[in-house]
Amino acid sequence: MKMKFDRSLAVRMGVLAAAGAFSFVLGCGSDDDGPGQQTCFTDAECGDGRICLLGVCEVGERPGSQPSSDPSTGGGQVTSTEDPDATTPTTDPDVSEPEVTDPDVSEPPSTELVNPDSCVLPSDCVVPGTTCVQGECVEEGPSGPGTTDTEVDLFENVWMVYERTGPFASQFGNVAQRNRIQVMRTDGTGARLLATGYTNEAQPVISPDARTLAFVGANSQENPAGNPPEFALPGQIVFWDLQTNAQIGEPVHITVDGTEDGERINGARAGRWEASFSLDGSRVFFIGTVDNVSRLFAVSSSSREISELAENVLNVRVGPRTGRVFFTVGTTLHSMEPDGSDRREVIQIPNMNGGQFDVTPDERSAIFVFSTDGGSTRSIRRIGFAEGNTVTLTSANNPQQPRMLPDGERFAVLRFFDGGASGLRFHSLDGGAEVLDVTGGLPGGHSGARPSFSRIDASESPLENAN
Repeated sequence: MKMKFDRSLAVRMGVLAAAGAFSFVLGCGSDDDGPGQQTCFTDAECGDGRICLLGVCEVGERPGSQPSSDPSTGGGQVTSTEDPDATTPTTDPDVSEPEVTDPDVSEPPSTELVNPDSCVLPSDCVVPGTTCVQGECVEEGPSGPGTTDTEVDLFENVWMVYERTGPFASQFGNVAQRNRIQVMRTDGTGARLLATGYTNEAQPVISPDARTLAFVGANSQENPAGNPPEFALPGQIVFWDLQTNAQIGEPVHITVDGTEDGERINGARAGRWEASFSLDGSRVFFIGTVDNVSRLFAVSSSSREISELAENVLNVRVGPRTGRVFFTVGTTLHSMEPDGSDRREVIQIPNMNGGQFDVTPDERSAIFVFSTDGGSTRSIRRIGFAEGNTVTLTSANNPQQPRMLPDGERFAVLRFFDGGASGLRFHSLDGGAEVLDVTGGLPGGHSGARPSFSRIDASESPLENAN
């Protein structure tokens, strides 16, 4: 049978032997151990904070030892506070640390463009590639803005009408400066005067379908006194069928209530009104003055009723896309529905002369007459509704009365020559380069004033076969 060697017991016996020998030497045969000579095997046997050193209890600390943080461990042994079963935390590279947001630090504002929940004009939709369709911002289609139902057709060659002022004879044979209506294609062909029978025909406007003409017509009558030999009767609004070349119904008295004896709407006669047809041809919008206040009126082409829509209005145009009525009050451009509802401000146009403007076919910008010296020096500029920046298009020959052509690429202006004559000129919208001189200046008169354009191809217009 093998016996197991107890190393601890052997060590203790060796220590005890050595201690006994050491006591014998120190005691020199004395039987009294004396104080401090207590023999021991462990520190616990010594007590009083002493340690067992070579079998004898001594006062002091064991060399190379640290005091125990836990007296229950005995012998000054240091206990570990670490949990041997604990694992060191590791970082998962696939798991992102949550961001800590400082509540005192505000986030920078987003620069991303966001369209409004609803819109009225195409310029309300600020996200590139979108436009306003039926009150909502939608993406532009590949063949034009919006859906196919709302695309604005652009026509290169349409019939137009304009004033021509010159030395024309009246029905009494008297030759004087009078206004006549001229029709012509926008390619410069087919120019001719209309024969309406009125002595003066002013401010003609043509309906989008080129079927109806509206103008201010005034006749003359002989003055019995003979001085002057004739005078013009008050002008009336005349509706004219361009296919049959005949008047439609009775003319409309230009009065507040539309009656002959009603209060006159001044300025809307003798060629001084500004007018525009609605897209559906049911109304004509025009400017007139009552009680020294410039006002915007609408006359129905069917009932002939006249209604007032706004005050202090200088000019009026109808948007070719939405059909909204655009008008100027001072230097501010406004828009509203044809019945006068939903009026809103579109943009401030700086240094706009006389409220003269027109809107581009996409209704995202306008062209206008710019002047800084009261109108003696003018130029045509374009302004974007969204960004508000302006670009000069032309300043040649002191232009005025800008009108957009239905092709969306050109605009017309009335230019002036030395001696007071004027003529109509077309310019390109991308830079204002001269495209076509439509009419030359007539001595002492105007040719091309206040042009109006239809919105149907010339080949499909009733004017192609008109009398």
